[in-house]
Amino acid sequence: MTTKDWFNKGVNLSYEGKRQEALKAFETAIALDEKDSRSWNGKGNALHSLGLHDDALKAYSNAIALDKNDALPWHSMGIMLEYLGKFEEALKAYSNAIALDEKFAPAWNGRGNVFNSLDRFEDALQDFNTAIALDEKFALPWNGRGNALYSLGWFEEAVKAYDKAISLNKNDSLPWNGRGNALHRLGRDEDALKSHDTAISMNEKLAPAWNGRGNALHSQGKFEEALEAFDTAIALDEKLTPAWNGRGNALDSLGRYEEALKAFNTAIALDENFAPAWWGRGLIHFKKEHFPLAQSCFLRFYHLGTGGFLNQVIADFIKFFDSSFSAPLFMHRFFKHHPCLQIYSMAARLIETTAEQCAGVLKLLTYLNSRASKLAHLEKLKIEGLIYQHMGDPMRAKEVFDEVNMQDETDLLGQYYRVASMNDYLEPFDEELNFAKDKAKTFLQSNPESPEPRQPYYAGQIFYLAGDLEKACQCFRLTPDFLPSLYMEMRVLHQQENFPECANVINKIEVLKKQAPEQLPYMQGTVPANIDLTQPGWEQHFYSYAHAVEISAAFLELDILEHELDILKSKPQVPISAYINWLLDEKSQQLIENLLAAYFQDQLQLLRKEIEKVITKLPFALDEKIDPDRAERELGAMIEDKDLSGQMENYRQLVKYCLYTGNLSLPGAMVLDVYISFKELLYKKNVLKEIGGGAFEATGVAAISFVLTDPFVPPEVSFQMQLLITAGGSGLGQLILNFTKHCAKRQKLEISTYIQFKKLFLDFVKEQRGELGDKFEEVYPLKNFKKWAEKK
Repeated sequence: MTTKDWFNKGVNLSYEGKRQEALKAFETAIALDEKDSRSWNGKGNALHSLGLHDDALKAYSNAIALDKNDALPWHSMGIMLEYLGKFEEALKAYSNAIALDEKFAPAWNGRGNVFNSLDRFEDALQDFNTAIALDEKFALPWNGRGNALYSLGWFEEAVKAYDKAISLNKNDSLPWNGRGNALHRLGRDEDALKSHDTAISMNEKLAPAWNGRGNALHSQGKFEEALEAFDTAIALDEKLTPAWNGRGNALDSLGRYEEALKAFNTAIALDENFAPAWWGRGLIHFKKEHFPLAQSCFLRFYHLGTGGFLNQVIADFIKFFDSSFSAPLFMHRFFKHHPCLQIYSMAARLIETTAEQCAGVLKLLTYLNSRASKLAHLEKLKIEGLIYQHMGDPMRAKEVFDEVNMQDETDLLGQYYRVASMNDYLEPFDEELNFAKDKAKTFLQSNPESPEPRQPYYAGQIFYLAGDLEKACQCFRLTPDFLPSLYMEMRVLHQQENFPECANVINKIEVLKKQAPEQLPYMQGTVPANIDLTQPGWEQHFYSYAHAVEISAAFLELDILEHELDILKSKPQVPISAYINWLLDEKSQQLIENLLAAYFQDQLQLLRKEIEKVITKLPFALDEKIDPDRAERELGAMIEDKDLSGQMENYRQLVKYCLYTGNLSLPGAMVLDVYISFKELLYKKNVLKEIGGGAFEATGVAAISFVLTDPFVPPEVSFQMQLLITAGGSGLGQLILNFTKHCAKRQKLEISTYIQFKKLFLDFVKEQRGELGDKFEEVYPLKNFKKWAEKK
């Protein structure tokens, strides 16, 4: 027999599942001709099927070396690397195969699968489409296309792709399972159940199909049957994370909360980045009224990047933060990053509440990040981090304290809050906690004499967080006249049930309180209204306040207790109002606004220079003061003749500049902004064909983004909430979204002039007011909207 005969025999044995015999056949072929690259590739495939991956890799490498123009061994290597979860390496292998043979459909399909695994779904879809164009009867890319469409949330299109895959290969259970998942997301659970059952009939050991069956049954309220399906999936694959999550959901629905919690914990242990399990775990804690734990889980859920799942639970997500949690800066960032969510009427009240809670803090953050602030960068970062941590955004706080750590890793305030912020939303964080402990130990071993009180206080806090109560107490005793340290010492002693020593510490606290003014528990004797932000060192008072705010409720508790140790409760949450009270003080607010005014004017001038660089022909000089109606007409006329492709943001900046200098009214600026969005869509006809209504929704979102962003300062510290209150926020977004749909339905996208566009928009507003009557404000919750509409 020749080399070719032995190679063909190896291929046939592989198809028959005779792996060891196939390997011997390929090795015989190689013995006859060790330069035959296809036999080396076949040997690699046989070794891969036997689980001998290192040897397989060597075989593929030999095949590639023998024939550098052959795409096949690169494709084979890609399959193996993908199987091993080495997606980046697999991507390179498939790309090499494609570079050698652009018409090799399996390589395009393989790379599409890797893109799916990397959550690069648009790239995956493009590769699957290429594979299909090369070979329409190739079933696998149709299934991959269905998977990509499903992940993008295009479920109807996903079903069509799965159906095509099924028509091309009726014996493949995978597209039946994918079809069931898509139908489930469309709410067609009876059809979903049939698809999953078909997949199971083809392969009763297909664990994902049992998981899908459980999801469909759960949505139908058949919780016991769903639980059985999830248990079957787990029995087949005990590492199938979604099945453990599904089991948790079923047990939750059955009221078996402790078992549900165990199931969610198992899912998280298998994959700590599986967001739905964090959501489920948060729900259990919420139902058990363990609100801090619930909030931590929901923050972790959001941190992981929730994709389409966030849309499924958005109503509950907003409701929880509206009713039970205090996290204003997080919600502020949440709505800024997801402006499309502002169209939900249920968010309107929370948006306004968040705006009110954040107004003073945002001004202070703006000041800290402006050139008006003379603070050293490190000091500014620490204050900024404290604000985010105490105002409910531990994710942003962690980012800030990471930077503090990079600047000065010996600063124990930074170390403590870095791990404290992680403790609020991340598990595990042992590496960071151990690092902070090492820094605290180094400080303690230095035997400091009369130390500045913050370092030993935060060293003690680090040890306390790590559970080392002895070292924590040792640190707190280094500053016996520092109230926060005394309180923490008392807390540790009480936790150790050392009541006599605890009583002694309480006596020391009472003595200090009698020697100090009434404000001592809050600001170390400093009255907030007396802080002068223009004076060096003002931030020290803020630090004192930040320390004390953690313990203010406990001091109040001590007043009530009068040394009754047996009544001592755990520290309650400090009200946000107590934290931001000084920021809302009239004197402090006015001072911050005065400091920002000059900075704002400087930034306006910088913005003007940038605009003049990119837009050379302006209808009027930017330093000219003109009537707002004239400015709106002239800007509209200028924009209507322009191709805004790639220029949209430049024209938005121009509109904002005119708004901030008083040359445009806010309503006029908003209409111009929506017009700019429409103009850009007209130059993206392919987008309209590809995603239909999604393009119109994007227009509404873009207009909302106008309200939520500001060009002068980082997004986290802008004036967006002030604008949001003025413009109405969620109601305006809903209005714009409905208007875009109205235009699309009546095929009125080709609007030639700004005046025509504006008339169409205002006519739509008038129609809506006429149709909805008294319900108009309910559908579009806009502050001062009636006055705006009447004026226009």
